[in-house]
Amino acid sequence: MKVFFDESGKRIDIDLSKEKVNTYLGIINTKDLKKAKHGETITTSAGKKIIVLEANFVDKFENIKRGPQIIDLKDAAIIVAYTGISSGYKVVEAGSGSGALTSYLANLVKPDGKVYSYEKRSDFLKIAKENVKMFGLSKYVKFKNKNTHKGINEKNVDVVIFDMPDPWHSLKHAEKALKVGGFLVCYLPNLSQVEELLQAAKETSLKLVKLSKVILKDANEKMKFKPKIKRNSYLVFLRKLPLLDR
Repeated sequence: MKVFFDESGKRIDIDLSKEKVNTYLGIINTKDLKKAKHGETITTSAGKKIIVLEANFVDKFENIKRGPQIIDLKDAAIIVAYTGISSGYKVVEAGSGSGALTSYLANLVKPDGKVYSYEKRSDFLKIAKENVKMFGLSKYVKFKNKNTHKGINEKNVDVVIFDMPDPWHSLKHAEKALKVGGFLVCYLPNLSQVEELLQAAKETSLKLVKLSKVILKDANEKMKFKPKIKRNSYLVFLRKLPLLDR
């Protein structure tokens, strides 16, 4: 996959299925773009330059096929920052959604780790599988068409991530699946859900270590900042601690 930029660094979307494309930079022959190597420039009919790069993971992430709403890069990065997910980790997530977070996690746990992705809806599961395949990460992911409310099969898991409206119904299963010291991360839209989760967690060995809400502000060339509103939900981090004798 290739991505294209103008001389100012702005990314350009170009339909490579057409023989010629008329852009704001002028007309370009797409055959030249397809043949171009990483870092090369192609000149348009108006004498403007288009920069060609081979897409990296983040470039591909921007083009991911959408189904249900996804956990975006800012929240995925925070999840990884506070749980330490890296190569060799064993991670369970539910639900798969569009497979955006699945792909992000698989790219980190490879080559020695694995992501076990649970999704109760078969239509979402199909989209998630296609996106993970697009990234070339299928062998690092095992998909399951199953609701975690009915159980989690994996044991000695490093991290469990729930992107669902009612994670408290899967709380006991997450506790059983996690190793001591492992993390449960829940992604929740409102504080009433957070409160219900934390109330349920009191009956488990899962203890609250962090509650966050991440708001990203992007700026334009004039240094005008505005919030980039997507799914600014709450991230609840719980950690499994050993039960103490009372």
